[in-house]
Amino acid sequence: MILDRLTGVSFFSSYLLQEAIQIELYVIKIELQFTPASLIGLVATLYFVLKKG
Repeated sequence: MILDRLTGVSFFSSYLLQEAIQIELYVIKIELQFTPASLIGLVATLYFVLKKG
């Protein structure tokens, strides 16, 4: 939402998949939904982790 407000476009919070990816692990149910902002954050995190390591 912060990127949307800074740029004035609602692109970064739009969902990339029609439905969330569901993973069931015994009692725990995990649902993943990807947005452009989450993918940018994932790439940036991996970059900094690999750069430091």
